[in-house]
Amino acid sequence: MNIWDRLQSIDRRWIFLVMFIVIIIPLMNPQSLDINVSEPTRKAFERVEKIPSDSNVLISWDFDPGSQAELLPTAKAMLHQLFKKDVNIVVITLLPAAPTLADTTLNEISSIYKKEEGVDWVNLGFKPGLDIVVKSIGTDIYEIFPADDKGKRVESIPLMKDIRNYDDFDLVIDLSAGSSVDFFVEQAHGRYGVDLVAAATGVMIGDFYPYLEANQLQGLVGALVGAAEYEKLMEISYGLEPDKATAGMQAQAKAHIAIIIFIILGNIGFFAKRNKTSPKLESLSK
Repeated sequence: MNIWDRLQSIDRRWIFLVMFIVIIIPLMNPQSLDINVSEPTRKAFERVEKIPSDSNVLISWDFDPGSQAELLPTAKAMLHQLFKKDVNIVVITLLPAAPTLADTTLNEISSIYKKEEGVDWVNLGFKPGLDIVVKSIGTDIYEIFPADDKGKRVESIPLMKDIRNYDDFDLVIDLSAGSSVDFFVEQAHGRYGVDLVAAATGVMIGDFYPYLEANQLQGLVGALVGAAEYEKLMEISYGLEPDKATAGMQAQAKAHIAIIIFIILGNIGFFAKRNKTSPKLESLSK
């Protein structure tokens, strides 16, 4: 059996093993990635960077564990940036499955910077109503969120004593796995004029570019590639180590390269074997 025959009969388990190796190595050990940052991601980073210290930011955590692969890296990078800038963070969510993930992530990142819950950040949890919730924050956040996700009354939380509506937030950030960006554009920005930055999944990102072009969004981070771009900006500006998004993009790139190589080798073997056997077929036909 020559090399071309071997290429045609290779055990697929070897292919699976190679794919496993090229994917797991970058996931276990992410390295700095040479990546061109897109303009929408750069705008988002620069708008967050403009927030003065001790200002308030509202984050709508509108994704759950089903979408965390695309959006959690962006959320973490933004939390690092906000805590580094000593910005106060108020988190809400329009999804019932999101508060636990939000709380876990907030506790993880805030502990790095010795930030205290209730003083530097608060998670007000989930409230049903979608656009009604977004609209109501413009008049009185106490009315729609009377307590945080642990049941503590809002008026007793030190961070919330000077916050009543959108006028008290320098920026709103929507981390969206659905259409919640529409609600914030229509209500928070359109009705109350608040600045808005969004991050979205790959299947939704195309719907929101018109908002960016119309300056209804001040920045837009798209899926895992946008998160990797954001991590790159955090690495350049703050020396933050590459994280999950960078690792994911590296694993994806290496997996694509391996697949292309397998396709090329398979086709070379196929055509080489066909060319070798074609003279015999011609002689038989005669």
